[in-house]
Amino acid sequence: MAKNIKLKILTPRQLFTLQQLCLRYAGYAMEYANAAIRLEEHNFFSVRYFLFGHAFELILKSYIFAKGADEKKVKSLSHSLIRTYNEADRLGHSPSNGELPTVIEWLDPFHASRPALRRPGQTGDHAKC
Repeated sequence: MAKNIKLKILTPRQLFTLQQLCLRYAGYAMEYANAAIRLEEHNFFSVRYFLFGHAFELILKSYIFAKGADEKKVKSLSHSLIRTYNEADRLGHSPSNGELPTVIEWLDPFHASRPALRRPGQTGDHAKC
């Protein structure tokens, strides 16, 4: 006779350690940056901004994970490049290029309102088609 067995189903995110999330985010960041670089010879400016913005977001969040932050903290940063950069800076991140803060500040309005890049004429994180 079978016993009542309760199984806890884990979501994919629950299966990863912070170290694995850190590496995963860094890997994705590299893929987005490489894709943006490959488009350099084309006139896909909005696509490249989106890809570079996402690459910056992911690599900074990877750093934050590496410093021990949990998913709740990282998720609270949402898609704000400025908030994410400031948190990484607070944790000791020192960019190799002194122009990174300027690039982040310039990209943030475009990245934070992602639908503006995906669906022209709509703003905000939750704009609908």
